[in-house]
Amino acid sequence: MNGLTSSAVLWSASSNSSEYISNNSSSSKKYRTMTVQFNITETPGYGTYLGDAVDMTYGKSVPKWQEFFGYKPCLFQDGKVVGYLDPNDYNKFEDGTPADITTGGSGDVMVEFPRRGIKISKSGTTVTVSMTDNPNAEGFSYLAHTRGSTEKDYFYIGAHIGYVLDGKLRSLSDKMPSTGYALSNFRAYANKLGTGYMEVGYYQYLFIQCMYLLQYKGNLDSQSVHGLGRTNSSDYLKTGFYNTKGVMYGDNTNPNGSIRLFGIEDFWGNGRWWLDGYYVNSDYHILTTTDGFNNTGSGYTDRGTAGISSNSNGCISNVVGTSELGFTSSAFLGTDTNSKYFCDFGNIWSNCIPFVGGSYSDTKDAGIFRFRCTF
Repeated sequence: MNGLTSSAVLWSASSNSSEYISNNSSSSKKYRTMTVQFNITETPGYGTYLGDAVDMTYGKSVPKWQEFFGYKPCLFQDGKVVGYLDPNDYNKFEDGTPADITTGGSGDVMVEFPRRGIKISKSGTTVTVSMTDNPNAEGFSYLAHTRGSTEKDYFYIGAHIGYVLDGKLRSLSDKMPSTGYALSNFRAYANKLGTGYMEVGYYQYLFIQCMYLLQYKGNLDSQSVHGLGRTNSSDYLKTGFYNTKGVMYGDNTNPNGSIRLFGIEDFWGNGRWWLDGYYVNSDYHILTTTDGFNNTGSGYTDRGTAGISSNSNGCISNVVGTSELGFTSSAFLGTDTNSKYFCDFGNIWSNCIPFVGGSYSDTKDAGIFRFRCTF
C-alpha cells in the first residue's frame, strides 16, 4: 500500500539469563514498579505518579527514566550486538571509535529493550499503567518479550524506519525510507535478515507506548509534549538526520524534522509503520499473536471486541485499557479534531491490519496513539 513503510524487530536468541529469572528471596536485588494513573479527560493534562514513581519527574530529559527502562542504541548483526552506540552521537560507539551505520556491512542500527513487565487497567475514565523491572512478576504481562511460548531477555527495534537493501529490511542512516510495499513483502524482507528477525509487532509497540506514558506522566498529547515530528511536509526525510540529538528529541514547533523517542527515530511522522501480530476479523474481534505473523489472523488469540461493531474512525476518545489490548480504540469523536482525549486519529475496520505513527503530511492526525486498522 503506497506511503507505508516498516521497521524490523528482533528478539534475543537466548532464553532468560540467571540475572532475570532469579526469584530467590535471599537475592539482594530490589525490583521497582513504576505507575502512572491518569484520566481520559477532554483536554489532556498530567496524571499522578504512584508506587516507586512517586519521586520521579517527567519530561524529555530525565536520566532516571532511561536508567529504569534500560534501553540502549546499538549496532546489531547476525543476532548479536556488535557494540553499543554513543546515545548522543550514533556515528560512533560508546568508546568514541567510528561506527558504520550507513552501509549495512557492519550491521543495523537498533535499540535494545530489556525485559520489563507491564500492567494496564481502566476503571471508568481512569487508566492505570505500571511497569516493573521484575522479570517474572505475578499479574504483569511480558508479551513484548515473548516469542510464541518462549520468554526472552531482550527485544531489538530498528532505530530507523525501513530501507530495503538487497531484498532485506535494514535499519540504516542516510537512507530514504522504503515505501509502497505490501506488508507481506516487508515481512519477507525482515525474515531474510536471519533467524529471529520479524516485522515490529503489536506488543513491542504497546510496550513503547507504556514507556511514553510513564515518562510523560500520562499526558495524551504526544505531539505537544514531545514533538510534532515530520508531519506537515511534502516528502520523506532521510534517516539519521538527527543522529547527534540524543535518544529523546523533538520540537513541538517544527513540523519538518524528525523525532527520537527512546532512541527510535520517527516513531511518528515521516513514514507510517505497518504493525504486525494484530488483526480485526469480520466480526470485529481483535486477534493478536507474538509469533507466526500473517495477513488473516490465522492461529492468533481471540481477545474479544473493543465494543466496535461497524467500521468506525475519528479522533480517539476512549480505549480498551487492558494489558492485552492496550490503547486499542473503543470510541471516536464524530469530528476531525485532534486536540482532545488521545489527540490522534484512529480506525477500527473489519478484516484489517493496522498501521501506526503517521506520515510526513498527516499533521495532527499523527502521534503515539495513532492507530489505523484500515487495510
